[in-house]
Amino acid sequence: EYLKQPNSVELKQIFELHKTKHKFPGMLGCLDCCHCVWKNCPKAWAGNFKGKEKKPTVVIEAINDYNLYFWHVTFGHPGSLNDLSILDLGP
Repeated sequence: EYLKQPNSVELKQIFELHKTKHKFPGMLGCLDCCHCVWKNCPKAWAGNFKGKEKKPTVVIEAINDYNLYFWHVTFGHPGSLNDLSILDLGP
């Protein structure tokens, strides 16, 4: 229920809400990435998944709107990537 693709009516409502509330036209929502420690990461992969945290991590990326609906979620990017490089990988 809280993860779905917006239809055209919902998109118009979301864009209007952010334009009115935040004075930011064309904004769908807030994007953030969270690095989660991967306790059982295989040793052969650990180097690719270590970033600033110094432990292997996987990244969850999410976009949600003002009403806390999630419009986009990905999981599994290597922790060696930062938020901008993960954003560049998206569709």
